[in-house]
Amino acid sequence: MDFAKYELIKPDGTLVTTSGKQSWCLAPTDPVDLSVRGAAWRPEATGLDSTCGDRSALWMREVLPVGWGDTYNQSQTQAFDLTKVPNGTYRIRITANPNGTLREVTRSNNISLRTVVLGGKPGARTVKVPPYEGVDTELPLGGER
Repeated sequence: MDFAKYELIKPDGTLVTTSGKQSWCLAPTDPVDLSVRGAAWRPEATGLDSTCGDRSALWMREVLPVGWGDTYNQSQTQAFDLTKVPNGTYRIRITANPNGTLREVTRSNNISLRTVVLGGKPGARTVKVPPYEGVDTELPLGGER
């Protein structure tokens, strides 16, 4: 719980709901583009077995080599409950080290925001993610619609 906090907020910063997700594990689960310069054809480890640690871990190493991506599905404990959230534009606010208990050189980069647009109707909700810093996650792999 000291690692991260995930919140859905209105554009003015008002809290809408909080996710049960508490941290993340970063691992090369899928080759994305092994033709890029410096791509790791055989990463040290793939999958999540070696990166998440457990309660007894004193440290852990999370890596994402060039050419690889980290893909996983959201589980119910990680998702936002959108049942009563009206359609509209919101932001996901991710705060690293939310309680300030982890030692850091700076906390100035601990908050990340990403815009999402909720639509659809009950039972058929949609979530659109506008492009961010040149990355359009709504495009299929390869960049063509």
